[in-house]
Amino acid sequence: RIPRVGSRFTLDEAGHLAFEVSNYNRSLPLTIDPVVSYTKIIGANNDTTVSALRIDSAGDVFITGETNASNYPVAGSGVGSIGSSGSQQVYVTKLDPTGTQILYSTYLPAPGFNSAAALALDSSGNAYVAGVAGSSGFPTTSSNLGTCSSFCNAGFVAKFDTTGAMIYSTLIGSGQQLPKGITVDSAGNAYLAGLSADNGLQTTNAFQSAYGGGTCTSCGGAFFAELNPTGTAWVFSSYFYSPGQINAVTYATSIARDAAGNIYFAGNGDSIPLNLSFLYATGGSFAAEFAPNGNTLI
Repeated sequence: RIPRVGSRFTLDEAGHLAFEVSNYNRSLPLTIDPVVSYTKIIGANNDTTVSALRIDSAGDVFITGETNASNYPVAGSGVGSIGSSGSQQVYVTKLDPTGTQILYSTYLPAPGFNSAAALALDSSGNAYVAGVAGSSGFPTTSSNLGTCSSFCNAGFVAKFDTTGAMIYSTLIGSGQQLPKGITVDSAGNAYLAGLSADNGLQTTNAFQSAYGGGTCTSCGGAFFAELNPTGTAWVFSSYFYSPGQINAVTYATSIARDAAGNIYFAGNGDSIPLNLSFLYATGGSFAAEFAPNGNTLI
């Protein structure tokens, strides 16, 4: 049996990174893990931020975020930047397992200030990006669930195939429905959770159909929803907020499903409907479980 030795990273005043290890038998070889397989810098001529990362079963790495660069790399079936001055655009990039090859890379070219918040992969290798569109010029394939006016701060979901070609892109409301988390099932349905700051969500098969919060920059309630595989309609969509809490802010930050299809989401705030609650505290966080139909609170 190989003995284990305690170790930790250290950083000196000059910025040098090193390892510090506990006492060990110096007559035996010492191996320090982890080993860095690769690091990757994707060069660009302006600020670029990673918002989310996922890895598929083959070891391919998917990243999404926002960039102000006009030369962020494009590969595969990706599309390029619109090159607008001052435009912050969303990108999606897929790297091979060694980090040496960009398999695809694409912009979601749009004016304004757009951002990515969450990323999910399905079993076929399609990528789903959720974020916020900052312009009525944001690319969409359907307007069934929402549109943007000249002032736009609307959530979106976009789906990409294994080559980086867009399958669909849709706004998820006509107001401020801002997704924070996304997951998908084997059929290609996308599940979202986040913050809603107004009544712009089209509710369907809802646990709570009406928005109960105020409309202001510091107000809002949680929402959660299931989007069909074509990105054209809700399977269910619902607010999750205690009516009457006008000036409170509550929002979901993540969402997941179990093998039985039950839906779990969690977030911050205390203005929520409670069921079988073991604790209530002002200013806290919450977790909720729903049955697969999306309107039965467990």
